[in-house]
Formats: sequence, structure tokens, C-alpha cells
Amino acid sequence: MTITPISQNMQLGACLDPGSASAYAAGCQCPRRDNHHGDGMFRHDRIDYYVLATDCPLHGHLVEYPDISDFGWPNEEDDL
Repeated sequence: MTITPISQNMQLGACLDPGSASAYAAGCQCPRRDNHHGDGMFRHDRIDYYVLATDCPLHGHLVEYPDISDFGWPNEEDDL
């Protein structure tokens, strides 16, 4: 699971907020309690943040993964 910012421009699965009763009834696997039953984990600068399950059929596609190139790990082109 990951905490992901959801702006109003992003497509929520069928317009159902993660963790809400209607999303849960439609198959949402995101944690209900952590997302305050659809109200989001918290709000900052008019952006709602939700805890999303990576395997959620409604919201899993919204999970943001960090760019691992920012961690300074060697890549294929580097000599190991």
C-alpha cells in the first residue's frame, strides 16, 4: 500500500473515493479506516491524500511509484 495524492484532475475508479462505502461495494480494496471511509487520509493544499492498495481493481492504477534513478543506484550502463 502507498499514500498517494489524488488531485481533482486524476481519474478515480468510477468516481468513487478510495475507502468509501460505494467504492467498497464496487470492489475497492483500499483501506477504509485509513481513508476515513472515503474522506481521504488528509488534505494539503486542496489535494486529498489516500492510502491506495496496489491490487485494488478501482484505484490500483493511480499508485505512484518513486523514480528509482533518484536513489543513486547503479544502472545497466554503470560498471559494477
